[in-house]
Amino acid sequence: MVSASNHGRGSEPFRRAPAPTTVHMNDLLAFAAVAALWFLMQFVILPRMGVPT
Repeated sequence: MVSASNHGRGSEPFRRAPAPTTVHMNDLLAFAAVAALWFLMQFVILPRMGVPT
């Protein structure tokens, strides 16, 4: 965290460089991963452990 704040001024242009679509794609991929994990836990792992859903 300290190094990130140290190089904040230098990395700021790089943060604005990628197009909004790529950032949105990364957000969608992260959300899809979380949703898949939640789906697995809710409908696969919990019933196998015997926890009623």
